[in-house]
Amino acid sequence: MLDLRLRDTLDTSPLLASRRGLVGRDAELRELAGLLPAYGALTLTGPAGMGKSALARGLAGLLGPRYPDGCAFADCAALPPDAASGAAADLLLSALRLGRGPSGPLSTVLGAVRDRRALLVLDHVGQLTAGARRAVEDVVRAVRAGDGEGAHVVVVSRDPLGTEGERVWQVPPLDGAAAVRLLLPRQAPGPPALLGPPAPRHAAQPPAPDGTGEPDTRAELAELLGGVPLALELAGALLGRISVRRLRDHLRRRRDLHAAFGLPWPSGERVADWVADLLPARESVLLGRMAVFPGPAGPDAVAAVCGHAPLSAGEVPELLKSLTAAGLLTEAGTLRPGLTESCAARCEDPGLLRDRLLAYCLLTALEGRRPSAADTLAALGWALRPDAGPAAVRAAADLLDAAGADLADDTGPAEALAWTLRALHHPAGLPRHEAGLLHARAGALKARIGDDAEARAHYETALGLFGVEPRGLRRRAEVLGLLVGLDLSAAHPSTAALVAGAAAEARASGDPRAITAVLPSLAVALAHLGREQDALDLLAEAEAAGPLPAPEEAAFVHLRAGDPVECLARTAPLTSRGGLVGARALLARGWARMVGGDLPEAAETLARGEDLATGAGAPAIGAPALLAAFDEAFAHAARLSGDAPSAARRTARTLRRAVERRDVLTGVRAGCLALVLHADTHPEAERIAGIVRECRLRTGLPAWPFPDAEIAELEEALGATGVPPAGWYPDIVPALLAELLDLLES
Repeated sequence: MLDLRLRDTLDTSPLLASRRGLVGRDAELRELAGLLPAYGALTLTGPAGMGKSALARGLAGLLGPRYPDGCAFADCAALPPDAASGAAADLLLSALRLGRGPSGPLSTVLGAVRDRRALLVLDHVGQLTAGARRAVEDVVRAVRAGDGEGAHVVVVSRDPLGTEGERVWQVPPLDGAAAVRLLLPRQAPGPPALLGPPAPRHAAQPPAPDGTGEPDTRAELAELLGGVPLALELAGALLGRISVRRLRDHLRRRRDLHAAFGLPWPSGERVADWVADLLPARESVLLGRMAVFPGPAGPDAVAAVCGHAPLSAGEVPELLKSLTAAGLLTEAGTLRPGLTESCAARCEDPGLLRDRLLAYCLLTALEGRRPSAADTLAALGWALRPDAGPAAVRAAADLLDAAGADLADDTGPAEALAWTLRALHHPAGLPRHEAGLLHARAGALKARIGDDAEARAHYETALGLFGVEPRGLRRRAEVLGLLVGLDLSAAHPSTAALVAGAAAEARASGDPRAITAVLPSLAVALAHLGREQDALDLLAEAEAAGPLPAPEEAAFVHLRAGDPVECLARTAPLTSRGGLVGARALLARGWARMVGGDLPEAAETLARGEDLATGAGAPAIGAPALLAAFDEAFAHAARLSGDAPSAARRTARTLRRAVERRDVLTGVRAGCLALVLHADTHPEAERIAGIVRECRLRTGLPAWPFPDAEIAELEEALGATGVPPAGWYPDIVPALLAELLDLLES
């Protein structure tokens, strides 16, 4: 199923229901509801403030139940101004909640719109670059080529896309009666009356006098505002503070000046800006400054970024409440749709505000809190602009380092890597230590994506950039720990020696943070190698130095050491966590339940962890290594439950992921499980046994969770008794695992 967030938003948002609530848009909705199934793709066009986005959302809310695969919403305003086609494809992929397929994000999206019955709304398409627009155009062509059998799409843009056969629908201004309604006191509207026969667009009668004696004045005001919903709603919001006549006279004077100089009456967007001129001065200043925030902004962030002269941080919360009550800001802390450009023009010093946003994001991350994804990406975009100086680029490097591996919520490893490389290659340059930090970060992200060769190159570059002072030794220890992970995955014979070297560097730094951060990951590596007691000793040394930043690593070491009770105790506080920590903790708990014999609880725990690993709350967790770990755990749970087919499917999937990543560590364990599952049933059981034996002996890896003796006995029973020649050959075991996968899938 595709994402249902848009339908949920339409059902629950009072802003959409009442303020932009499609007042006077019944005829338009009825017409669009008939056009969309006929054409498959519609482009809603019109100037800013005309209500295009609200109309598209209203259409989705009306038609949503007709689409069994749900509705998805992609706001192209979230992309940077220089976004390329790949960024737009990633945005569509995220909106549809689809995993990245082997053929790339755009191909995956095109396949989905051909195969799914869903409604996709693409907003603010007009601001995309030509390259990014091509991705949207490809989606529209795919929808039109499907003759209505797949998804439908609504594009919202100021101007048409210009594709062949495009069905463009110009959003009209509101008619007089509906326009006046937006100037009256708000009442919660009922649902659109769309089930009766079509009504003429001009059938509505003017409202009865409202008791103020000013119905004619309101009608004239609505005419001056040109029927533009944004301008009308801003005016309606201000009428609680000023009289209708004052606002009307204000606009009359503007009109008369234009007439005196022979100038045309401007667009509704500019008229809306004139309405905002009547705000109190301090509210007007804050409203202009809010344009620096690309997404929802909390009061603390607004006070930190916008609370400077002539404002103070202390008065910002009350000003925000006033602007929200006036309808100029949404309850989520964003500017009303259509206001961004006019507010940006009001901002007196956008460069200073962006510097303050960068400083706020950096300080927030250094304090261990997480700024919003939109704020983080906006701050990075400003700090890494082409003409940025060394100080800004260094601040971006510090922000990238402090923000952690995931960079921000809803940000995957590919996007985090792109920002990291952008900082590394900026012409302003970076000091050696900061460049080393970013190379280490790039290596970690490359490893999560599955490019181990590039990851190793970045790690080795980072080692060469760090000095021998304490902070350099600490970072060297961390990078060596990351290299241990790569060598362990490849079953390199020098892994144990590298573990010892990384531990020595951490101790030499004299920094307890190095001990607590590096030694637990080294203990995990030793546990994988079957050296459980050495792993427990390293773990005890780390815990003596201070709290562990990744407590799930300690839980895994205790699990491998045969203590599932301790594993459960250590992961209990982590089960409510999101991200990598939560998913890994649930994985360890699932194994512990399995080892303890509680198979139903193990299956439920693993399912929660896998959902977290692939869900929206942790996009970066969809790394093949972690997903392979869940497949492996599920395969063992199915085997213990007697579900041989499920166990075989999960085992083959685990092995496939391992082969794709050249992950020998996981592949050898999957091979042992495959041997246990297929020893009595597979026609090629003897060859499976031979492959597993050669892989085990060449790598020296344990057969966990099986005893080594049990696997050796199975191998010998099937005639696999040979001993491979001594020496480590990096390509042999991956090739053997690929052969094993072919046997299992044939």
